[in-house]
Amino acid sequence: VSILDNYEFQILRTWKGRGAILCETNQGIKILKEYNGAKDKIRMQYNILLKVKENGYNNIEEIILNKEGEPFCVDMDSVTYIVKNYFEGRECNIKDEKECFTAVRKLALLHNAMTLPEIAAEMTLTELPIVYEFDKRNKELRKVRR
Repeated sequence: VSILDNYEFQILRTWKGRGAILCETNQGIKILKEYNGAKDKIRMQYNILLKVKENGYNNIEEIILNKEGEPFCVDMDSVTYIVKNYFEGRECNIKDEKECFTAVRKLALLHNAMTLPEIAAEMTLTELPIVYEFDKRNKELRKVRR
């Protein structure tokens, strides 16, 4: 929990959630999670989520920047953590047709908000996180075959 000292908000209380720590703060509820991916990937994810929010889709997770302006913090044991805004909610009831239509409409709005040519133009194909993931999995498959 000491990693939270690296952020601008004040902690009122904390409690354990599924694989994370939930924090009630003066800026709403936040979630502290361990992050195992590449630091460039989380920076890109932060930028994409920011652009999606700027494009009008407000009900989306938001990665919080620390006091140094980074979307992650590293603790004494070299473990990387991220903090996000937390949303209360539940999964869509697939047996409720009206709820499914609402979910599809929301997904369409998200799809429209994710049209991000300015971010795609800044990256070459090899810089996309998905390419990194495929390379990683292909190396694993080759290793297993051997």
